[in-house]
Amino acid sequence: NGFPNYFMVLGPYAVHSFSYLASIERGARRITTCVTETRKRAASSIEVRARAQREELARLRKMSESSVFFCTDCTSSRTYFINRHGDNALLRPGSVLGEWLLSRRIDPDSFEFGHGGARLETAAAHGGHGEATNGSAPRLRSAAR
Repeated sequence: NGFPNYFMVLGPYAVHSFSYLASIERGARRITTCVTETRKRAASSIEVRARAQREELARLRKMSESSVFFCTDCTSSRTYFINRHGDNALLRPGSVLGEWLLSRRIDPDSFEFGHGGARLETAAAHGGHGEATNGSAPRLRSAAR
């Protein structure tokens, strides 16, 4: 919340099933889903609502209570899974199938869609130049060009 059109592939609670590749694929799919929904609404930005962010964090922490990797009794063991605050913000609790499904849909009520300022575009809109080779990768452009 507070960063429209800012996407992270790997960040807190990003890695699931101990596979960075699967996590990167899921993150990229989630970004594509968000950009697609933003375009459907003819919006120029998408930003997660603070309420939705708090609810998602609470859901992840609740799910992780039963996991050995989230056992807060391990805080004195200097494990890299648990930080000094007793939180494991690396691993994402849940199933691979569940995460795969979540990456393919969003709850529009969890996001605020903006209609001014910068806009999302693809490299194809600029003659195919840039990082996208198939014209599908989102890029942020300033509206004042």
